[in-house]
Amino acid sequence: MSAEDSTLVVVARAALEGALRAALPHVARKIPEDAPDNGAGLLRLAVVQDCVMVFAVAIDRKRAIAVRFNVLDGDSYGDGVKSMWLRRSAVEALATFLAGSPVERVSLLLDEREGVTVQETGVLYGPQMARVAPAAEPMDEDRVDAARLL
Repeated sequence: MSAEDSTLVVVARAALEGALRAALPHVARKIPEDAPDNGAGLLRLAVVQDCVMVFAVAIDRKRAIAVRFNVLDGDSYGDGVKSMWLRRSAVEALATFLAGSPVERVSLLLDEREGVTVQETGVLYGPQMARVAPAAEPMDEDRVDAARLL
């Protein structure tokens, strides 16, 4: 696996869980089939410089959220996969996993083939992990931008 295929950072478990839970009300339970492929109703998880950012815009485009928290450690987060789009089921799965984890830090891996993987760090034996598949990146030219809406 090359650095261009993935990005690995270590973050505070509570910060990641809090960001995912804060965004959940803006992530659609079901995106209508006739809805434009613009990202509304999905969550975008991005690694930007030394921060992780979580963006979500509601289907109605009237509500949006942007959350940012610091990366604690990372090898080469300037290269590789910058962001992934997630459906509600994936966000819920990750938040539930994080709520049940006793550790302070987790590794966050964004990988083109594997999706998003969160794994406990600092555990000597048998760290637990959760992996979710990404949603397809929206292709509409009029892609939603949480920052603009906020």
